[in-house]
Amino acid sequence: MTNGLSWDRGGADWPLREFSRFVTVGHLRWHVQRLGPPASDRASEPSHRTHPPRRLWLLHGTGASTHTWRDVAPILAQHHEVISVDLPGHAFTRGATDEDLTLPGMAAALIALHQALIPASESTRPSHHWDAQGNVWIGHSAGAAIGLSVMRQAPEIAQHVVSLNGALLPWGGRAGSLFMPVARALATHPLSLRFFLWSARRPGTVESLLRDTGSTIDARGMDLYERLAHDEVHLKAVMRMMAQWELEPFAASLPLVKGRCTLISSAQDGTVSPSVSRRAARVIPGARLIELPRWGHLGHEEAPAEWASLILQAIGA
Repeated sequence: MTNGLSWDRGGADWPLREFSRFVTVGHLRWHVQRLGPPASDRASEPSHRTHPPRRLWLLHGTGASTHTWRDVAPILAQHHEVISVDLPGHAFTRGATDEDLTLPGMAAALIALHQALIPASESTRPSHHWDAQGNVWIGHSAGAAIGLSVMRQAPEIAQHVVSLNGALLPWGGRAGSLFMPVARALATHPLSLRFFLWSARRPGTVESLLRDTGSTIDARGMDLYERLAHDEVHLKAVMRMMAQWELEPFAASLPLVKGRCTLISSAQDGTVSPSVSRRAARVIPGARLIELPRWGHLGHEEAPAEWASLILQAIGA
């Protein structure tokens, strides 16, 4: 097992590598992928467009990376600017502290990244060719909770959140009461963490975990998740994140959300029950719920064209 993914070796054929760049903000060195027309080209967009181009921020879930958007991002980028990031501690984003791996800490880190990447005038005073509701945060699983946290902390840069099988509410029942203590034990005890790291790279472990999501993804996606599972730095950050992930205060804040929210869930999700999106839609003011009759937790990787179309419909509605 290596100490961390190498951009020159492990990332040599990383999806959409040609759009990657590294941005240092404070102590974090972010891996960012930016696709679509640059700001200077937006003025050339046809004036008859029904919806001006928007800036779409793509946030992956726990344990994933930018690779999860490898087929969705290019479709979205045909009409909009797309910014995809590796979350703190994940894949190629390095330097994360324990605070960066909490829910409010991740949101704060992303707000700082936004400030570094996007001129303030561009965020607060859109031009005629840039939609006033132009900042959309699209989050998968835990990424949806992060997107809503960004909206709560900085509504001026997050006018709309699209949740894809969002992990937005605490786990109920016995599993929920056991999860946090177990995650904390794995993250803080060297022997427990070592056993977890050893288990993650055993043959068949990643395949089994992905199968449990209810999704069937291609061999390319399987290989990329395998690479992440063999990266010690990435896995340690995942465990530290899980150990600190407290959804109770976040769930209590959902009725205070101000901004557009679209929740998309898929019926065969084996990781986050579709009932979570259903319950969240009841407490988030004005939330729109779209329930799909098929696909699992990684539906956007199973059927990228269909899910990209759903996202475009959601942000254009």
